[in-house]
Amino acid sequence: MKSFRLTLFIAVLVFSAKAAVQDHYPMYGVFFYNFTKYIQWPDDYNQGDFEVMVLGETPMVAELKKLAERKKINGRSFKITEITSVSEIKKCQAIFLSASSSQLLPEVVKKVKGLSVLVVTEKEGSTKKGAAINYVEKDGKPAFEINLEAANEHKLKVFSELTKWAVVI
Repeated sequence: MKSFRLTLFIAVLVFSAKAAVQDHYPMYGVFFYNFTKYIQWPDDYNQGDFEVMVLGETPMVAELKKLAERKKINGRSFKITEITSVSEIKKCQAIFLSASSSQLLPEVVKKVKGLSVLVVTEKEGSTKKGAAINYVEKDGKPAFEINLEAANEHKLKVFSELTKWAVVI
């Protein structure tokens, strides 16, 4: 009986932890939208749709699509493109790399080298591996880290207002 209770307890903890993380995605979507207000892309990236490519399966896709239906970014349409491999990456304003695809971060960083692409991730340690922004949990609440050096390498200007809210790496 004790074994069953322990198994049930562990299952509830795991489910609760997954549910808590899932609950952060609406906030992460809002964060993402607000990042675009405090980051400046070079002029040649300010034409056409504001495109975000999403690599890997993640609840973030649904959140970004909800935003894209009702918001514009600097007067531009907000387009979400789901991709399944690094080879599909093309000129865009941002790439969101899911936790399940985090092992591809070095390839993504290499692929966008020299491009003004904001790389956003959701896996611990990603900003130390080249992501400009990484979602984290701080004191049980959604937060984000920012790597200003990575953003600068991609010719993205990050306004100081954004760094006030971030854990700066």
